[in-house]
Amino acid sequence: MERPYLKAMRAFILRRWVHPLNHLAVNLTAKQESRWCKGLIKLLVVAGHLGRLGMTMLRVNIARLKGADWNIIYIGEGFSGEELRHVLFPIPTEEVEHLDRVFLWQVPGRVRQLVNDGEFVVCELNRLVPWRPQARYVFTASPWVRQVVDIDRSLDDILAGMNQTMRRNIRKLEKAGFSYRFSPGHSDLDLFYHQMYLPYITYRHGARAIVSKYYEIKASLEKGGLIVVENQGQPISAMGCRVLGNTCRAGALGVHKDQFHLISQGAIAATFWFMLRWAWQNHLRTFDMGGSRARLKDGVFNFKRQWGARLEAPLAVHTNWTFVAGTISPDLCRFLNAQGFLGQVDGEWRAVMFETPEVPLTQEEIDRTHRMARKAGAAGVHILPYRRPSPDGSPVLEPANL
Repeated sequence: MERPYLKAMRAFILRRWVHPLNHLAVNLTAKQESRWCKGLIKLLVVAGHLGRLGMTMLRVNIARLKGADWNIIYIGEGFSGEELRHVLFPIPTEEVEHLDRVFLWQVPGRVRQLVNDGEFVVCELNRLVPWRPQARYVFTASPWVRQVVDIDRSLDDILAGMNQTMRRNIRKLEKAGFSYRFSPGHSDLDLFYHQMYLPYITYRHGARAIVSKYYEIKASLEKGGLIVVENQGQPISAMGCRVLGNTCRAGALGVHKDQFHLISQGAIAATFWFMLRWAWQNHLRTFDMGGSRARLKDGVFNFKRQWGARLEAPLAVHTNWTFVAGTISPDLCRFLNAQGFLGQVDGEWRAVMFETPEVPLTQEEIDRTHRMARKAGAAGVHILPYRRPSPDGSPVLEPANL
């Protein structure tokens, strides 16, 4: 159990250090054309990462996530532990075995030992940690990606860039009685936070939910407000709207706790469509649909992909997911390849695929993932093939791009 003084210390760092710096960095993106501003943004983001690093006391947990068909070793501060459990196991894990808590400088040695023992390791470490693991299979995926739609064109052109299913759903919205209003500043904040956001995010994500505090939502609305969707005069859903330069950034999303049944009737699509329209009517150039899990198979990612969005790196995400292994079981290899984890390789977003002696990749499989990645706005596929160790005993990694 976490000691009360440590919990209070971490909450203080988060509220008085990390969040204000990240908030300022995001606001400055409206002026990032200037060189000095870009440098200041980077400095603020690094300072925020330092605050996060301080919250961990330079220590991370090592745990074994046990599933029906395979086990995963997780090393990290627990920021995305529940998400990884959800993603890496088709059937939820029944047990998490806590193995140790170690200092950051002990991590490389522990990873080498675990990989030599045949374990598949996922490290979630602060981006400031200067460590490049050496193993047969190494890939760094981003936990998050931003999906952005260019709206400096006609509405017909914007609709033409979406897939057919999304266009059809949008045409149904107004016929279904959905309308919207823009609520500036903090006018409807209490309604949104307590009646929409909190109930919806816990309903939608359960234990995986990353819940923003009231003060965080309030700060995010200072340069915008809320798009409130209504049906027959009743508030149905709402989403934070933040204007930064020529960009409208979508923020926290919520559905009224008494209206969850309208989700299947298009309440979520209506919220995004009305915000896009509001941004277009106000002559903004881009609509940032917000963060999604960087995985082709993720539901939220696929929902936003249908809008014709391109991919951008999030500004202030402080961790990466690094997959490290010497061997991968056939079942786990096939499962990982089906997920389409995304990372940046040479400045381009690519979906990773693993190859083992037992699971050679066919051209059909590569082509299929490549098409999915391209439809999602990524450049293609990054293949980690099996290579035998070099004569000096060190593993050889020869990634191939498609």
